[in-house]
Amino acid sequence: MSTRSHIGITAGEGKCHYIYCNYDGYPSHNGLILQDHYTDEKKVKALMKLGSISGLAEEVGEKHEPKNEDGTLNKAYEKWTSAYRRDYEQDDAEGMQRTTVEAFWRRVKNDIMIEWVYLFDTATQKWWVMGQEDKKPRLLSRHPELVAERKRLAEEDAKKPKQEPMNQYAPQGKKQHTIQQVLGAVRMKLEWLDAQKKHAPLSQKMCGEHIALFMVSEFILGNPPGEHYFSSPSA
Repeated sequence: MSTRSHIGITAGEGKCHYIYCNYDGYPSHNGLILQDHYTDEKKVKALMKLGSISGLAEEVGEKHEPKNEDGTLNKAYEKWTSAYRRDYEQDDAEGMQRTTVEAFWRRVKNDIMIEWVYLFDTATQKWWVMGQEDKKPRLLSRHPELVAERKRLAEEDAKKPKQEPMNQYAPQGKKQHTIQQVLGAVRMKLEWLDAQKKHAPLSQKMCGEHIALFMVSEFILGNPPGEHYFSSPSA
């Protein structure tokens, strides 16, 4: 069932612009997305230009096919907002509306179909929200439903298995490796050297230590501990 909402932005002189959203208007969904992903005034204005939307997502996105041929949602674009005019090509869909801020807040009381209204205040750069059961607007970041959803998501994350620490210093685009992987590679190299060069002169033993240090530096740079580390030295 649809949870309809209005999403707006102040426009000065007590006015505001707003659009209609058909689905998931509650604070734990639309509210969370607005609070986390629409903190930039430019982005909010870009959202307003879409006019009525079917569903809000993390990004305004571009023209796309919101649904597959079988009617299911197209997950390839699940992070893009779906707009009735742009994406569903419904030319008669309602565009961005203009009203007073006071009248905007009253819509949640006067229109039984609108359950939530959200307003981005350009003066404070903060989101405000009001639901049918609320007596007055409140800061979105403090709304009990949004706070409860954050707590639930945090608890879910805490239950997920912890991943091994990765090399945070590797340049972007370089493959990262766990500390266990690089230490294992170093250990294998040293064991090979120990087996092959037990009676090697001091210079060769020092060379082995240098190789180990080189492998650690390669790890820091994000280079994989490849097979060439384990090959026997050339004669």
